[in-house]
Amino acid sequence: VNGQREKANIFLIDGVDNNDSFRNQPSFNQGGVTGAPATLFPIDALGEFNLQTQGAAEYGRNSGAIVNIAIKSGTNQFHGSAYDFLRNDNLDARNFFERCPASNPNCPGGGKQEFRNNNFGGVLGGPIIANRLFFFGGYEGQREFVFSPGLVRVPTPGDITNARAINAGLTGGPVRPENQLSTRLLTLFPTPTSGVATGNNFSFAAPNKNDSDNFLVKMDYRFSDRFNLNGRYVFGDGSQTFPLTTGNGSPLPRYQTVVPTRIQLFGINLSQVLNSRLINETRAGYNRYVQFFTPLDAITPADPVTAAATSGLVTGAQTGGLPTIVISGFVSLGAPTNVPRGRVSSAYQFV
Repeated sequence: VNGQREKANIFLIDGVDNNDSFRNQPSFNQGGVTGAPATLFPIDALGEFNLQTQGAAEYGRNSGAIVNIAIKSGTNQFHGSAYDFLRNDNLDARNFFERCPASNPNCPGGGKQEFRNNNFGGVLGGPIIANRLFFFGGYEGQREFVFSPGLVRVPTPGDITNARAINAGLTGGPVRPENQLSTRLLTLFPTPTSGVATGNNFSFAAPNKNDSDNFLVKMDYRFSDRFNLNGRYVFGDGSQTFPLTTGNGSPLPRYQTVVPTRIQLFGINLSQVLNSRLINETRAGYNRYVQFFTPLDAITPADPVTAAATSGLVTGAQTGGLPTIVISGFVSLGAPTNVPRGRVSSAYQFV
């Protein structure tokens, strides 16, 4: 908006802060690993979506747009809804670029990889004290499972035999003893699925997961025609498993990254009609964002193949998982160089 990036915008829920202070993006519905949101705002709880390209001075903070989401409120009558959205590979056409070999157990007979995406939830609102106190609550869950296809080059028995012949001096070069670490790391490379002499020779599908549970509660209390108080608590808990190949990380399934995310937003609004010409709204909020990135092969219980190959070799602060190993001409091994990592970000607001 206004020719600026997403990070120049302000994101609000009922006028209260919904900004991740670390990335300067929305806390809820922020794109997680590979851009997939780790948490989801319950869609049927959305009462109003407001976008201001030229925000008033009261908002401050950034020079982009003001994106404000208003949550529905309870009324003197009970209202609610429930929903479920299902996407299934049995109902989808095959991706043009998806070439799953018939030998792959994830797609017997060739063709499509398995894909499951289920979004479900509901909302309910109504009175606690007629004309005075109202409630509104909502929940949305997601269960997503998909295979990410990949095609890479792994060492063949011929490649390994030729390398050992060079180390043994059979090609006229110096004799180099075979390193114990190298010998054990060779066991981490999968067996080729293709016999091609050059180019990619291993086809695979990495199982990905994107699950989340999200809910919100909003209370409204009407003191009088002049004074109204409302408060809300929004909670999201997500768990993602995706390949994070930054920093030369391996795309192979056992080196994917596990990313748990938890977001909590709390806000209070007090509206005051002071006289026929003066209106004031007092707002206070708290925003907490917790997220960690951990290699899949470092999760307890550790991957048995990695544990056997690295026994006694991986030491120090990172007690599990394989570090990044890059061998020219072949797929890398190990998780990205920028994991494990994590953060806890908190922000307070009073207006």
